Amino acid sequence: MDSPVDGETAHRARSAVSGARRRRPRLLLPVAVDAGSRRLRARSAVRLPLLLAGRAAGAVSDLPAAELSGRPEEWPAIAVVVPAYNEEGYVGDCIDSIRATTYPGPTSITVVDDGSTDDTYAEARAHAPEDATVIRTENRGKHAALNTALEHTTAPYIVSVDADSHVDADAFSQLIRRFFSYDDAGAVAGNIKVANRDSLVTSVQALEYIMGINTFRRAFDLVGTVTVVPGSLGAFRRDVLDDVGGYSGDTVTEDFDLTIDILRHGYSIRASTGIVYTEAPDTWRDLALQRRRWFHGNLQTLLKHRAVFTDSRYGLLHRVALPYVFLSMSVLPLLGVAILGLILLSLFTGGVGLLLQLAIFFVVLQVLLAVLAIQIEGEDLRLALFTPLTLFGYKQFLDGVLLWSLWALVRGERTWLRPARIRQRDKSDGSDGNGRTEHGESSRREP
Repeated sequence: MDSPVDGETAHRARSAVSGARRRRPRLLLPVAVDAGSRRLRARSAVRLPLLLAGRAAGAVSDLPAAELSGRPEEWPAIAVVVPAYNEEGYVGDCIDSIRATTYPGPTSITVVDDGSTDDTYAEARAHAPEDATVIRTENRGKHAALNTALEHTTAPYIVSVDADSHVDADAFSQLIRRFFSYDDAGAVAGNIKVANRDSLVTSVQALEYIMGINTFRRAFDLVGTVTVVPGSLGAFRRDVLDDVGGYSGDTVTEDFDLTIDILRHGYSIRASTGIVYTEAPDTWRDLALQRRRWFHGNLQTLLKHRAVFTDSRYGLLHRVALPYVFLSMSVLPLLGVAILGLILLSLFTGGVGLLLQLAIFFVVLQVLLAVLAIQIEGEDLRLALFTPLTLFGYKQFLDGVLLWSLWALVRGERTWLRPARIRQRDKSDGSDGNGRTEHGESSRREP
């Protein structure tokens, strides 16, 4: 059904949920900083050396066992929220995948159409079950759509799913188990995989998700400081979302912003093996548009939470997590540009032989790391064939997009860029030909 929940009834239900959750500690600043840093310091004393030592396959491959140990005696109710903007051709499949999940507890679905100009709303209603809530609002942005969904849910756990994603059958169970393995967990990140791998650009992205995003997410899970709960699939305690004030529209990457906010309040954030499949851009132009917005939003988030860099009370968030994000978005790309310059210089100074030896060494090392990551993820080993591109070609492409994003941030640009959807490519989606939608910064954001 698409009618809103009665306001007074929803308020009483949320109050009851909040009261029930008071049995667990709720950490707010400034107490949250001190309490959170003590927990993070205690974990770091034991786990960080193991992380730095590698723990390799054994450390990250026993994540499912940890999830299994967190099986609750009674599965709690969850509310699945799906924000959607111009997702015709996708939102129906997304809802079907949610309905096909095997989560044992009560599950509700709330879909918010954020002012779409296509048939997203009709498609969502056609695929949603009778007891689902499907809402249509004016276009205000993804963060507003998510907050609207929260106003129509009362479950103690919220699961967010992007409308162009396809959720694995046991994904929700894997997410919720992690909360019962760690009492201080405020959120749990899903495991994103690229669904379309039929071209060079999408296959390289599939390898990037495995080697970069998911591997580092598993590593940060060891110390409870996962830095991004992705919009494609993530779970949150409802009382934690209330503590931080819900989703913010301060940046164009509301998932990264919310994650850092939760960590700053002293909660830990964990990773999960719950899988969600997403469609990756299949052209270099669309990939550049996607990453431009990602990088732009990440830089905005770092600026917003810059106090963390100088406040040691934030523990590992201060010492490891955010510095890593900052270095990966500043120093490493600049080093990449410098190394590329040295390579070009060596071509004219007779150092080609040494350069070739170094290139072979790093390619072999990267291939071995790729094979290890692929094995841990249980993925297709043929993806390792694309490993050289992560050092030569693809990396320089991403570095260039990052510099483009930095320049846009300096100029104060805030236009929301949206890659073309593959299934919608032959249809009009409101684009002006430069990747900008007619809704500007309020337009929807893909994962």
